[in-house]
Amino acid sequence: MNAPYLAAIALIAPLCSQDVDSITFERAPRQVGEQVTEVRSMNSEVEVEVSLGGEVIQRNSRGESRDTEFRVEVLEIEEGRISKLEINTVKLVKLGGPTAEAKDVSPLAGLTLHARLVGDEVEITDAQGEPVEQEVEGAAKALVGPMFKPKPRLIPDRPMKIGETLNIDLDQMGALMGPSSEDDTEDLEFTLTLTGTRSLDGIECGVFEAAMKYTAGVSSGVASRFDVDGEILVEVATSRIRSMVLGGEVEGSGEVKRGGQEYAVQVDGTIEVEFTRSRVTMR
Repeated sequence: MNAPYLAAIALIAPLCSQDVDSITFERAPRQVGEQVTEVRSMNSEVEVEVSLGGEVIQRNSRGESRDTEFRVEVLEIEEGRISKLEINTVKLVKLGGPTAEAKDVSPLAGLTLHARLVGDEVEITDAQGEPVEQEVEGAAKALVGPMFKPKPRLIPDRPMKIGETLNIDLDQMGALMGPSSEDDTEDLEFTLTLTGTRSLDGIECGVFEAAMKYTAGVSSGVASRFDVDGEILVEVATSRIRSMVLGGEVEGSGEVKRGGQEYAVQVDGTIEVEFTRSRVTMR
C-alpha cells in the first residue's frame, strides 16, 4: 500500500467517525426585507347528537373549512425583534359551521396593510399609514399579532439525536399553532420525535413525527378530546417551521342549558390541519 493512499485514508477516517446520528438546529436572526408566504388550512367533520331526558332529539353533521394565504414582509427590526410588517392577504375564507352553506370571507382579503409594534400593542394602518376600519384592525391583529411576540424555542439549542423525543408544553403549542390553541386547553400531551432529514425546496429540514392529545371547550360545557398525529418539518439552518400536517379524531360530551332545560351533547368527528411556509426570500 503506497504512501499517498495511506494519506488519503488518514484524511477520510476523521470524517467517517463523526456523529451522523444527530442534528443541530441553528438560529437565524430576522432581517429587514425578508418575505415569506404562509398557507394554512383546517377541515373538520363532526356528528353532533343532542339528547333531552335520555331521548335523542336531534342529530346533525357539521363540516367546516378555513383557508388562509398571506404574505408578510419585515419592514423594521428593533433589538432583534420584528417591529413592523407589511401584510398582503390573498385568501381568507371560512366555509360551513352551524350553517352548512355559510361562507365567511375575511375583511382582510385583498388588502395590503402595515402592522407596527407600539409599546406592547400592535397598531394596524393601511399601506399609506392611515387608520383602518375597526373590523379590519381586529382581523389583522388576530392574524399577525403573534408574530410580534417572543416565542419559546421549540427545538433545543443542542445536538438532537435521531429518535429523540421532545415534550411540548402549552406555551410552545400556542407558539406553533396560534394563540387560539391555548384558550381553554387542558390535559395536553404533545410530543415531537426526530426521525431524520428531508430537503424541501433545496433547504435541509428536520422531520419530526408529531403526536398530540388535549381537551378543549370545557368552559362551554361540552369538553372535546382531540387525538391527532402527523409530521412537522423544521429548517435545520434556522429552526423555523416550514410545514405541518396533522389529522385525527375529535370526541366530546357535556351538558348545555337552554331555556331552563339541560341538554346532553355528544360530538364525534375528524379534524385535519395543514400549514406551509415558503422559504424566506429577500426584497
